[in-house]
Amino acid sequence: MTVDPEIQFYMKVPLGDGTFTNGRIDYTPHPHMLGIDGIDLSDTTVLDIAANDGYCTFRAEQRGATEFLAIDIDGFENYEWGWEGPPASVEKQTRANAYSQWSEAGRGFMDLHQHFGSVARRATTSVYELDPDVHGQFDLIFHYGLLSHLRYPLLSLDRTRAVCSGALILETHVVTNFRELPLSLFYFDDAFRVYSNRTGPTEAMVAAWLRSAGFDDVWVRRPARVHGQGRAVFVASVSGRWAECFDKAPGLLKFDDAYRRDSRRQMQVLIDG
Repeated sequence: MTVDPEIQFYMKVPLGDGTFTNGRIDYTPHPHMLGIDGIDLSDTTVLDIAANDGYCTFRAEQRGATEFLAIDIDGFENYEWGWEGPPASVEKQTRANAYSQWSEAGRGFMDLHQHFGSVARRATTSVYELDPDVHGQFDLIFHYGLLSHLRYPLLSLDRTRAVCSGALILETHVVTNFRELPLSLFYFDDAFRVYSNRTGPTEAMVAAWLRSAGFDDVWVRRPARVHGQGRAVFVASVSGRWAECFDKAPGLLKFDDAYRRDSRRQMQVLIDG
């Protein structure tokens, strides 16, 4: 089946014939840089949080995963805007746009679903609603591009851990200054580019959140930029199989005891003035 040329995709997704969707966000290098490009996902259950066009879902399916759940929210009004709701300017702009990812949420995913003949399920569900009694447990969870839009990032990781039996791969915006201190900015209005951005953590903050949420081992693929901000990929494991896999990935830095000791020292210096 041919992909609808009228769809404005968010993600660059390989179509299996050497071509890609027209998305501006490119996650295609991630499997290789995380050391999982050739991994066999047979009999693996996969959860794709904030799935958008479904790059992670369809990639895992092509690697042999057998059970999938892709979740996302529909409609810009369901973002975490806070007490006053979405700004009038955002609502006006979204409604005026002939196409936006929120006026036609899920359209790209469903078109690719048909293109690939996928068996993945898509549900309109918030990350905060994840429940092991309802959704079950997943061997591999993708949590891409969402954390910076959340007002309750640690709660989202708590809910993610509750349904994780293997590993989590998380991609997010991070603040690269003071990266070894567990600090986080809170963005208000359009303090960081757009109104929907809320959370600006350092890498140490994300690692601390993941450990607090119950993930045993945590790694990071740092962004190229040293100062300011960038995008990092974190890997967190509760399974020996996945820990062994990620320990072998050359581009990942592990948050080991030495890192945590150094982080605590820096935090104490900050507290003591």
